[in-house]
Amino acid sequence: MVILLRDDHPLIRVLRIDCVFDNDYYVPGWLGTAIRGVFGYSLRKEVCITRKKSCRGCPYTARCPYKIIFETSSRSFFGAMSKVGYKLVGITKPYTLTNIIVREGLSFNFELNLFGGYTFSQEAMIVNVIRRMGELGLGRCPRTKERRKFSVLRILSVNPFTKETDIVFGEGIYKSPIDGRPTDITRGLISDVAEDIVSTEPRLLKMEFLTPTMVIARGAPEIPPSLSSILKNITRKILFLSEYFWNSSFFDADIVNAIKRVEENTRIEISNIKRMAISRFSMKKAKFVKIRDFI
Repeated sequence: MVILLRDDHPLIRVLRIDCVFDNDYYVPGWLGTAIRGVFGYSLRKEVCITRKKSCRGCPYTARCPYKIIFETSSRSFFGAMSKVGYKLVGITKPYTLTNIIVREGLSFNFELNLFGGYTFSQEAMIVNVIRRMGELGLGRCPRTKERRKFSVLRILSVNPFTKETDIVFGEGIYKSPIDGRPTDITRGLISDVAEDIVSTEPRLLKMEFLTPTMVIARGAPEIPPSLSSILKNITRKILFLSEYFWNSSFFDADIVNAIKRVEENTRIEISNIKRMAISRFSMKKAKFVKIRDFI
């Protein structure tokens, strides 16, 4: 039986991390892969029981916070296995880490999205992980020859739609929520925003990609991506999130039909699009590797 999520069901919690660098480091335009790598490394160090170098064959996969939050797949969510299976096609990366935004002086911030009740329940541990990231640093600065270490000043829960904020961590103290956070993004809020877009019956949609993005269509990167491919990729993400973290269904027939109408009647315009490659450090190969076909 498919159960539709309630409109007041909290789905996403956006954490904004305000930080300050220890030194005047050179910061390139994109540090997203460094943030991702340090977050994953810190998270594994925080929660790993076996302390082994590899997760292969670990008996705790189904209840490991690292596997559930950072390497999300059907292996950790048995209810999804019948639909997804153990294939790589079933693996998604639902968490989101934005690139850092350097502010005045040495200060900067970035954002982390948390999905679902289980991840919300791990918020205090995640705060510790974020603080540990500062001790490790975000890659090595070519100018100072040292890792870009930083201190976490404050962590806020922010709602990008209502602009509300809630203090999660400040002045060295974690602020535990009493009954959820008022800034959590609910299904109803997402539906309202989507309905506003659909009700205007747009003929032209302007889209801005805030981070390097790869859209897969028919098994290969599509450049430039069509609106149909973008919507299908977003829909797939939401379906996996529903199966993994919300244990329910996000879409009803009206939403599906509305998506189809937008897809059929709207033209997409993407400005200043260009193909790019990003580099990330491969733990398996112990070296930097380039990933191509991002936009």
